[in-house]
Amino acid sequence: MGYYNYIENGNFKGAKGQKNLMLLVGNGFDIQCLNTLGVRGSTRYESFYYYLCSKGVTPESNTLQSWMKSRKDEGKKDWCDFECAIMDHLKSNEIPNIQELTAALTEVQNFFAEYLNKLITPEIIKSIGEKIAKENLAIEGLQKFLGDLSENDYRSLHFKDSLEHYLIYNIKVMNFNYTTLFDNYMYLDRDNFDPHPHKNIDTNFEFYPNPNGFQKIYNDLGNFMNSKTIHSSNLMLEIEHPHGSQFVPKSMLFGFYENLNNADNSKYKDFLKNYWTQGDKKYQHLFPDTDLFIVFGLSLGKTDSWWWKNIIDTLRSGKSELIIYYYDSGNNISSDDVKNMFLDASNCQLEIYERNYIKTRISVVTYTNNNELKAFRMS
Repeated sequence: MGYYNYIENGNFKGAKGQKNLMLLVGNGFDIQCLNTLGVRGSTRYESFYYYLCSKGVTPESNTLQSWMKSRKDEGKKDWCDFECAIMDHLKSNEIPNIQELTAALTEVQNFFAEYLNKLITPEIIKSIGEKIAKENLAIEGLQKFLGDLSENDYRSLHFKDSLEHYLIYNIKVMNFNYTTLFDNYMYLDRDNFDPHPHKNIDTNFEFYPNPNGFQKIYNDLGNFMNSKTIHSSNLMLEIEHPHGSQFVPKSMLFGFYENLNNADNSKYKDFLKNYWTQGDKKYQHLFPDTDLFIVFGLSLGKTDSWWWKNIIDTLRSGKSELIIYYYDSGNNISSDDVKNMFLDASNCQLEIYERNYIKTRISVVTYTNNNELKAFRMS
């Protein structure tokens, strides 16, 4: 059991194969989206911390607010990430009052939904829809995302080698944001996508296998591919919110995926995302059938280690590959640093030869402005 098999079920006439892609999207997208639209405010935890302060939530009244203030006073870089604060405290020898912590998390959860509803208004969502309808950026990004790779990464990418006409690009989006900004950005509506544009052929999508026109690129069939090569294809896209939505505050999950080796995990189940997402039942079966993983806007932190571990287990098999989009905030971080960050965040115990091999299956796109990109652009 894996992805829905459109080939086996005969949904598309003349389709030659199916490529399964898993796109994992995080808060980086929402931040760039709001910046582009000139919205005052941010979905960053830091902004939310000060919102809590404005609502009268104090360190004395809320355990999480107390932990964030303490981490801030200590100068920790991720001081405002209360999910990291929960994980660090539960992993320490200091045993918190679980009932009190649960109550604090519930209060934060409700305020976070309130904060997002004030920040992400219907007008903002409408603005995104209008912008995308006008410029068709989302579809173009899906068509040409391989153009974001450096020439070295592109040439070493195996995914491109089997690309040809009449493939189905089946994309499963895991939107880790509580907002629906990315949903609205990517939604295949009548303004930017026609599911049946042709009378005599069952295709609805054009894919560019070599957008940058790198020289001497051939697929496995020996067909030459340059910047003008366009593959007549099919597109299927589905979006899920593993961590819930702002419109259903009860669904919003806060916590982490990592099990606590030094503690009774069942006692702390309220804070274990994998317990509530039921990822082993809902999503784990998808990983082995994924041809390409794409990560955009995620911090590569240990709070999402379950996802990173499953991706790494798939990369080990040699069947799949990973593209990580990483925003460079001015630290001039190298691609190898990003790869190491990803591997370390997975909590996988890897031998040196395993790390080195897995790195060959990872491509990194570092950027400073989303306008530099072909995918996920807002302008």
